Amino acid sequence: MMDVFVTQLPTCVNREMIDKAARDFATNLNTKQNRKRLIKA
Repeated sequence: MMDVFVTQLPTCVNREMIDKAARDFATNLNTKQNRKRLIKA
């Protein structure tokens, strides 16, 4: 799940897409390990 999220980040080209990605991360993927992976991405 996190792998898919990270691979989709470069396609976030406008504010709506970035906001949606942030909401998805905050509601579904917000764990300590995933936060570390997001920093490295």
